[in-house]
Amino acid sequence: PVHAYDPDADLSDISAWMERPDVLPGAPRLKTVSGTARIEPRQWASILEHAGAGAVRSLRMRIARGGNEQAAHLWLRGYWDGHKGVDIDSPAGAFFGLGDARALEALKHPDPGYLTCEHYSCGRVAPRSLFVGESEDGWLYCHFPMPFWSEARLALFNERLDETLEVEFEIGLSETAYPDNAGWFRAQWRSEAPLRLGEDYCVADLRGEGHYVGCVLTLSGVYRAPGAEGHVSRWYLE
Repeated sequence: PVHAYDPDADLSDISAWMERPDVLPGAPRLKTVSGTARIEPRQWASILEHAGAGAVRSLRMRIARGGNEQAAHLWLRGYWDGHKGVDIDSPAGAFFGLGDARALEALKHPDPGYLTCEHYSCGRVAPRSLFVGESEDGWLYCHFPMPFWSEARLALFNERLDETLEVEFEIGLSETAYPDNAGWFRAQWRSEAPLRLGEDYCVADLRGEGHYVGCVLTLSGVYRAPGAEGHVSRWYLE
């Protein structure tokens, strides 16, 4: 139910959460799984393998080597309860709301300074929403509850061909089972480069029961000035 607004209500907890959205408020006692994963080029690293019921209540990571700009080249996958398919399948940058830099890497702007100007920094933004974003001290965070009933696995893949990535991670686990009618958390990534003129871009095509909780949508325009080789204008959407 929706309750009427009470002007005398105590909003201190909500205010504190809005001021520090990277800190999970009112969380129960959580088991913490943390460490640093050193991921060689084109290799996977497991950051969570948990047996039993529970939920991932907090997922935080920070790329120690190369900075969070490398999140576009770090792939996150999650598996719940032995499903054959992948439940979370996304570049870490898009998953945490940073956008994705690879669209610009496909076709560079003729002015190199454009990539580092204050208006556009390699496709990267630093959102601080209540559920996903980047804290002021550089931690990427996700507070969407991710329940499971028998097992949970999270893994990272380094897409770089010649660079090792070091990723600090911290996972907050609740070992209390969610109700049987709760849903699994799923996140899928897709992109088109370039967009097809005159055709719709499909954000989600879903079947069955569930809740659509939102998406991270990144649109990048890459324009080659007249006089350069050809006259190219391309738009990328993910």
